[in-house]
Amino acid sequence: MNVKAAPALAVAPTPATQREQSSRTGLLCGLAAYTAWGFIPLYFRAVSDVSPFILLCHRIFWSVLFLVVVISARNQWAMIWPVFRNRRSMLLLSAGAAFIAINWLVFIYSVISHQVLQSSLGYFINPLFSIFLGMIFLRERLRRWQWLAVIIAGIGVLNLALRSARLPWIALSLASSFGLYGLVRKKVDIDSLHGLLVETTVLLPIALIVLALPAARHVSTHSLAVLSLSGVITAVPLLYLWRRIAAAETVNHGLPAIRWPDSAIPRRVGCIS
Repeated sequence: MNVKAAPALAVAPTPATQREQSSRTGLLCGLAAYTAWGFIPLYFRAVSDVSPFILLCHRIFWSVLFLVVVISARNQWAMIWPVFRNRRSMLLLSAGAAFIAINWLVFIYSVISHQVLQSSLGYFINPLFSIFLGMIFLRERLRRWQWLAVIIAGIGVLNLALRSARLPWIALSLASSFGLYGLVRKKVDIDSLHGLLVETTVLLPIALIVLALPAARHVSTHSLAVLSLSGVITAVPLLYLWRRIAAAETVNHGLPAIRWPDSAIPRRVGCIS
């Protein structure tokens, strides 16, 4: 007599397993974002003949185009329109747009003016500033070993800052603008892709006005071809980063950057290339 074996029951993942998987995914996304950012100076050095503000406007314009294509391919416009009608979300995302525009502009300036090392310092400071904001505004707390990591990183940042002959305004501007940007985005319940589209759309009218000026038209064909890639280069690392933020608290968001400090070696390559 044949006895059929009972089908194996699927074991539901425990909350601890789900947290571990989410943490691992978040870590990988964080590393991917910071690694990509580490090589971005090489991109902007390729278009260093264009002024920083015009570069910023191109970055906004091509980002909007790239994100429109992605969202259209995913057929997600029905999820976008309600955001534009929500006053609170639009105020927060408009503030985030201002912070990220400042961050982009200062970073582009640092690359073109051969001050990439200062921008590296800014992104060393940023995770510490993000942790501070998370503790103050979001009531998040560090564990004992996380405090040790923060202290070690803080000593390293202080050592780099004291070696500077002048006030590292580029580093401080990048750290504060990106930290505040992360805090604002943490307050908005929106998909990273959709949020980035709204932010760049808010900035688009100013970008179009600037690009219509005569000074913005004196861009070589080669530079224009390179600038057309700025949407992909801008959007992809940020999408990885917000996958990272969605998987962890803001306090933990800062810690992978301490372990992987914005790919400082590629930034140095960008400085001397």
